[in-house]
Amino acid sequence: METSSTADSWVQRSLTIRATPEQLLERWSDPEVQRAVLHDRATLVSGDRQQMVWSVRTHGDRHVDVRSRQVEWNEGRSVRYLSEGDRDLRVESELTVTPGPADWGTQASLRVGYSLPGGVVAETLAKWLGSAPELLVSTVLHRFKALLETGEFPTLERNPSARDNDDNP
Repeated sequence: METSSTADSWVQRSLTIRATPEQLLERWSDPEVQRAVLHDRATLVSGDRQQMVWSVRTHGDRHVDVRSRQVEWNEGRSVRYLSEGDRDLRVESELTVTPGPADWGTQASLRVGYSLPGGVVAETLAKWLGSAPELLVSTVLHRFKALLETGEFPTLERNPSARDNDDNP
């Protein structure tokens, strides 16, 4: 397993989830769970718990394929992935779990590191991450928590009080 990091920038967010460390790591390693928590950011093309291929949509309806592989598994403690795409694009992610406060649930920390190599790939990654990488990592972790604790994500999609853009002044 690889242990060195080449990421230029890191973002980390943590929260407590009502599940055991083993449940969190098993579910995080499930490609379908990752597909669900990444939602509209990337499309799962193929994969299993060890390797996945994602299609990341960029501006102009272009796509960049990213290959992700599990590079480290520490039973009951953490799982780490390395994702690589065209032109030296690299994204690392690690989910670390520890006992939650007052023995309530598990503290989950998601740490994401990325390198922006420049050019079109850097532009693609910047658009994928959005203007605030912290927000993306936080959103992914909150969606993961919701999925584990309730089996679904909060949404206004079928809420009759949700407004269409045409209704807003």
